[in-house]
Amino acid sequence: MESQRVPPRKSADPPCRECKHHYVTYQAQHPWGCRAYGIASTRSPAVAVREASGEPCQAFERKAARP
Repeated sequence: MESQRVPPRKSADPPCRECKHHYVTYQAQHPWGCRAYGIASTRSPAVAVREASGEPCQAFERKAARP
């Protein structure tokens, strides 16, 4: 049997964990938040923004690299 490689799914949403606005709320109901949009969610904030507005997140800014 030949194994087939499935290409990784490309997401339209930016990676929130790499954004400087992303933070962990430490609340079980809403564990992740976005300071730019002022939201906390059970899902990635970029997903919540896309579902609410129909557009991908426009506030993504990559975190500065650690030395």
